[in-house]
Amino acid sequence: MGKFINKDKINNSTFLSWGYRVYTKFWYIFMSDKRFMEYAYKKYFDKDLDWKNPKSFQEKLQWLKLNHRTEIYTQCADKVAVRDFVADKIGSEYLIPQLQVLEDVKELYPEKLPDVPFIVKCNHNCGGHTIVHNKEEIDWRQERLKFNNILNQNYYYQSREWQYKNIPPKIIVEKLLLDEHGDIPFDYKFYCFNGKAETIHVSIKRDGIHYVIFFDLNWKVIPLKYREYSNQPEFSIPRPEKLDEMARLANTLAADFPFARIDFYHNKEAIYFGEITFHPGSGLQYYMPKHYNDDLGELIDLK
Repeated sequence: MGKFINKDKINNSTFLSWGYRVYTKFWYIFMSDKRFMEYAYKKYFDKDLDWKNPKSFQEKLQWLKLNHRTEIYTQCADKVAVRDFVADKIGSEYLIPQLQVLEDVKELYPEKLPDVPFIVKCNHNCGGHTIVHNKEEIDWRQERLKFNNILNQNYYYQSREWQYKNIPPKIIVEKLLLDEHGDIPFDYKFYCFNGKAETIHVSIKRDGIHYVIFFDLNWKVIPLKYREYSNQPEFSIPRPEKLDEMARLANTLAADFPFARIDFYHNKEAIYFGEITFHPGSGLQYYMPKHYNDDLGELIDLK
């Protein structure tokens, strides 16, 4: 596409710039899923995607995106419907209380919302949440505009992760989890391969910084980083009291999948389910050192 278009001329023309964005949007939408994945993979890794003999973690995730498409994937990607899956597999006691499930932004008025701290997010996408400690301090008009925009998006077209395509969009008002210091608790993300947890990615957000650190199941630090998120915390991360229980629960939830990332929050002495992710970063995250991209790929048994 690029060789037919003078991008300097586009950048200097408002009309041409708008037209180019519209053209690009429709080009992405109508591109086949396979072609889209090949294009994205080439863009991020500067090499062709090998469909016949995928080896790296990222290649195998693209293969799974294209070939593993069942209704259970849609249920598990839906932050409302997944609760039934989790309750059936490990029990409802691990679910974060959902205070409201809304289908219209007209419900996002402070007088209609809870008085306790909560988080507002959608069930059909990734990101775009709002943390609310005091609902009187939030610009709800702006929030209604924001969530109306999100409700009208189909996340599938951004990543071609099929499981998001047919999720009925909703707004979730969920109890805000806080630790004993009043902070968001650590997010423990278990990388599970063929139903077995192998690696733990701990995600910490403090003072506007997103820290990521990897551990093995014995709580030994792994020198593994995302290229995009390489901040390493200077403070120590103690072994969670219920690490073994979280790993066992992750294995149970991931039992039916070649790969799944199972997320939990460890809030004081309690464990809460976060989400199930089948293709972290849409399978386009690069890991450092380089060999981990193939090491993780070897753990996925494609069937």
